[in-house]
Amino acid sequence: MTMLRTIQKPWLPFLPAKHAQRALVPLPGVIEATLLSALHQKATNQIYTLTDGQPYATRDLYNYNAMRQALELKPLSLELPRRGLSLIARLGRLSNRAPFLHLSVLHKLSTIESYSCEKIQRELGWRPSANLIELIPAFIKNYEQALDSVK
Repeated sequence: MTMLRTIQKPWLPFLPAKHAQRALVPLPGVIEATLLSALHQKATNQIYTLTDGQPYATRDLYNYNAMRQALELKPLSLELPRRGLSLIARLGRLSNRAPFLHLSVLHKLSTIESYSCEKIQRELGWRPSANLIELIPAFIKNYEQALDSVK
C-alpha cells in the first residue's frame, strides 16, 4: 500500500533506470509455503527463502504499467540520476520537516537484493501459485475498496 500511495504523489522523483533487483513473493505464496513446510518432515529445522521466481527492478515496480494504469497514471519517461536523488535526500535532512526521501531508503531502492527459492523448490516441491505482476490488479482493487470504506 505504501508503494501505491507513493506512486500517486506527483512530486516523487523518478527513480534512476539502474537495475537494482528485488526478490518478492506475494502473501498467498508465503501461506502456501508455510503450510507445505508444516506438513513436510524434510522442512524440520530448515530455513527457506521465498520468491515468486521473478526478479524485479525497483524502477519497474515503481513504474509498472499495470499499477500506473490502474491508478490512471501515465508511465514515467524521465528520471533523476542517483546523485540527484541523494542530494534531495541530504537537503531534506536540513529542513525542519521530515524528508520524504531518506538516504537509507534511497540506498535500499538502489541496491541489489536478489534471492533464490531453489532450496524449497528442490526439497519440498514448492512453486509459487502466482507472481506479483499477476496479482497487482486485485491488489489495487482491494486498496481502493479499503480507501472507500474509510471515507
